[in-house]
Amino acid sequence: MNSIRLLLVFVLLNMVSSCKPQSYDAAGLKSFVLKEDHGLMRQHERKGYKLMLYNRPTDLWVAQELRDDLPTDSLITVLRKKYDNYLYFMLNISMEGKEALYASENFGTFSNVLQNLSFRMGGFTEMVTSQKDTIPVADSHYDRLYGQSGNTSVMIAFHKDQIKDTDWVQINIKDIGLGTGRTTYRFQTKNLLSVPQIDFLRNSITQ
Repeated sequence: MNSIRLLLVFVLLNMVSSCKPQSYDAAGLKSFVLKEDHGLMRQHERKGYKLMLYNRPTDLWVAQELRDDLPTDSLITVLRKKYDNYLYFMLNISMEGKEALYASENFGTFSNVLQNLSFRMGGFTEMVTSQKDTIPVADSHYDRLYGQSGNTSVMIAFHKDQIKDTDWVQINIKDIGLGTGRTTYRFQTKNLLSVPQIDFLRNSITQ
């Protein structure tokens, strides 16, 4: 009888622990996002270029700002509110493990792609929804790393409140001058709106 009771207690404890959301630090959340079966990353290969688009959740921006600060409940709340109105995506483009921007030896191509990345991504990118709405880019930002990174990377943001009643969203990106053609990246809305959070008070903040 006692053994049966112990077994029941063990089963119940396992059920309770399995219902608790998994806790992540920043590095763990990055790994979660980049695991394709979590539905937060999509990629293509075109003419030798690897194009990857993935969601960058609110808490990774918060972790970036908290790098040198001691996290507190109030500070975490303020920073989450700062970023939570937008959906952020990172577009990474590489060729043979190097920045795509520096793959071309043609200065005209280099200059055109650089201008597109820096100032014109709003004209090259759109989000369409399962409701047949089109959502424009709210903001974009390109950090030029002068060939010191493995990817040419640009941040693209959209207003989050425009996708809440949708089943899926698709981000369409025109060829920015590399000859890759138009690429599309579809995400289930439920995956984008249910990304795990970082437990900042428990986990160390690593970038």
